[in-house]
Amino acid sequence: MSNGNSDVRVWNAGIYRRFRIDDAPEHRSAPLRATACRNERVPFQLAVFPTVDQPALRAQFTPLTSPDGATIPHTAWDRHFVDYVHTSEQGPVSDRLSNEHDRDIEGGRIQPIWLTLHVPRSAEPGTYEGQVTLLWGDDGAEVLPVSIDVLDAAMPDPKAYRFYLDLWQHPAAVARYHRVDLWS
Repeated sequence: MSNGNSDVRVWNAGIYRRFRIDDAPEHRSAPLRATACRNERVPFQLAVFPTVDQPALRAQFTPLTSPDGATIPHTAWDRHFVDYVHTSEQGPVSDRLSNEHDRDIEGGRIQPIWLTLHVPRSAEPGTYEGQVTLLWGDDGAEVLPVSIDVLDAAMPDPKAYRFYLDLWQHPAAVARYHRVDLWS
């Protein structure tokens, strides 16, 4: 749903999409859906394209509820704006997560937003539904439905993991971002 503001386009971009700074907006939309174990973190990526500058873009979350009345609280959500970083291969691309809670967004450029839902270990198995609302300015809003199928299985706490994969960014990208010499 939308408030009818045609100056802003919002869509579910999928978690594997990286944007170049000059990409055009996409004309598709899909609800946020996932299947997860209890104690799992589920990622989503939204994209926002305003045709004109928009102040104070922010996200609000409802609790997710099941037909049986079980809930996943709104505090289980986390969100990060995705910043553009320079790459020698493609120029500026969306990559780095910011910790800002709201952001003025520039017209004519896609602003990705990374969302993460932590499904509590105590969540009852079943389907949960709720909403993510993106707000901007005084009256701009876009409501996206969320549906999560929680399985009757639980992920261990990180301290109980038996496998750990540590991925680092390429040193050249880190050096470019911090504007320092490689290996300095």
